Amino acid sequence: MTQYMVLVAILAFATAFGLYRRSVDGKTKVVDTRERVTVEEIGIEFAERVTLVQFSSAFCSPCRTTKVILAST
Repeated sequence: MTQYMVLVAILAFATAFGLYRRSVDGKTKVVDTRERVTVEEIGIEFAERVTLVQFSSAFCSPCRTTKVILAST
């Protein structure tokens, strides 16, 4: 009987941890606009198009945060 209680406790913990990770994984943070670089600060005009370089590896899953940020622009 004790073995089953340990198994249920482990499954409950794993489920709670999985639900927590799903809720926080891939969330973006609100960036304070005062931290952004302005045209006046760099002294040149921004281009209409930009190139995004994202470094990754075979072990990484696609970055959800990058996907959200690019979809919002």
